Amino acid sequence: LGLAGMPKPLPYAAGLAGGMLFDGLACVTGKKFPISAVRVRKFCADTVVNAEKAHALAGFKAPCSLSQGLRNTIRAEFLEKKRAEKA
Repeated sequence: LGLAGMPKPLPYAAGLAGGMLFDGLACVTGKKFPISAVRVRKFCADTVVNAEKAHALAGFKAPCSLSQGLRNTIRAEFLEKKRAEKA
């Protein structure tokens, strides 16, 4: 995947400390920064969604399985487009 030049990941504690530092700077200067402790926590959080209840309430039925949907999307968006471009 060409990840050889990627920098090493920053430990969570260091990222959180940096976010808190920027929070303090924002408080002192009145400026907003793209890095904050809240954003570090949010970025590092695990998100798990269970939509079964919403599907049951709405009566949603998936037209195909997730794996079949991915195959269909890859075929339509990448494989068939490449064939059309070559033609």
